[in-house]
Amino acid sequence: MAADQLIKDCLFLDAEQASRRFFGCSPDNATVKQVFEALLDAGAYERLTDLIFYGSIVSQQSERDYIARSETKTLDETYFDAFMAMVKSAGVDMTKVYPMLAAALSSDGNLGKWRRPAENMFLRMAYKDFDAAEELVYTYDPDCRLYGVLLYADAGKATEAIIGRLLFERGGGKTALRRFLLKTKLDILPELAAAYDHGDAKLRLAVMRILLLYKNDQRAAVLIARAAAGETSKPVLRLIQKDREYVCEEKSPDTVRGRFYEMMVTGRTMSAYDFKGLIMYDRTADTLFFTDGTGAVFIVDKGNTFDLSNNPVEIADPVGVMHPALLPAKLAYLKQLNIRQCFEQLHRTVYTPGEAETEYNRSDRLSGTVLPAEAFRRGLRKEKFKLLDSENGVAGQAGLIRDGILMALSFSPTDFSGGSVKLGEITFYRYADTVKLGANIYTEGVNPIKIGGMEPRLYSEFMHSVYAAAGL
Repeated sequence: MAADQLIKDCLFLDAEQASRRFFGCSPDNATVKQVFEALLDAGAYERLTDLIFYGSIVSQQSERDYIARSETKTLDETYFDAFMAMVKSAGVDMTKVYPMLAAALSSDGNLGKWRRPAENMFLRMAYKDFDAAEELVYTYDPDCRLYGVLLYADAGKATEAIIGRLLFERGGGKTALRRFLLKTKLDILPELAAAYDHGDAKLRLAVMRILLLYKNDQRAAVLIARAAAGETSKPVLRLIQKDREYVCEEKSPDTVRGRFYEMMVTGRTMSAYDFKGLIMYDRTADTLFFTDGTGAVFIVDKGNTFDLSNNPVEIADPVGVMHPALLPAKLAYLKQLNIRQCFEQLHRTVYTPGEAETEYNRSDRLSGTVLPAEAFRRGLRKEKFKLLDSENGVAGQAGLIRDGILMALSFSPTDFSGGSVKLGEITFYRYADTVKLGANIYTEGVNPIKIGGMEPRLYSEFMHSVYAAAGL
């Protein structure tokens, strides 16, 4: 069979059928090279893996026999070895293969099953010739995931290579390296500090770009603050200033604003040490109200902390973002102030349980509300509700789990395919008391908890999500 036809079959037929067609014609090395390189050029990495997967089972022998012949190797490792043997025998261009192997680290398909053997291959290469392996990783792994392998092979050389790439080279790979640094939390601050102290203006600018990635670290914060006070290079000063003025999206978990928003909603806290390092360079905190371990409410101004009378105050662990449901009555006047905040804190809607809700351990405030089914499903998904008792696509409850509590929102049973949905009662349970079967959660026979005993913030945020899901 002509290679051109095989390429089309491998790209467009069902994976198993394509594999039968490919291996069934017993392709010679020249044909294997043409087909493999065509699929590699097309980025069809998963399809190429599937060819080997099905071909190894269907065209050769049973899985049991295949495993038995592989001795201590797993089936996936054996498939990987078979693929690499074909690549080597056919003389496939390895510069086309390396990106595929790097992609195995992030794949959810069959290619992802080759993650470990791919890492092991690069690890062996690094042991043999570290510089050559590092060059391959930098060139053919755009996400720089394989730098973890290089760190395992030789942490010192890998760290030196990463810093060198970041400081002295140009190109998009530097962005991926920065992401890798943030993810792995690799400690390169001592090396950066030394480079900054002994570098010229151009090098100091490059170092500062990396230092700003570590600005939550107190050591980096100190270096940045020192540079802001004594740096003579205008580009470096502009970079610091630009970072301080950067406006973040409200709910992005990777931003300072997003982190504070999440702390307010979830009640999570941070240490006073980390908080001080954060506010030293970032002005987001200047518009918000915080609490510390003493229960006092305090504010921030240009990296300094003050009580509500503008007196300097030393804060104690832990630090949290004040939730409006927990605003002391004596501070209610704050809501009357014309403060423009980076997200709604003082003026965020607060839901408090009514007398009937605390008496009957449930809320009927939205019972009887009728909503379009499709719009309601979109709202539930947006607010990350989970269908609790879905059977054959039909559900009558959706829930949220926070702080070990399950909030269950009842509604008329529906498959959301059309029509309307009538909302029912809202009930709260200890998640540990509910019944879990498969992917479903059941509350039948489980005693609800008293709403009156719930933390005000938690109740308010639960109800906030219910109203948002209902579009009210």
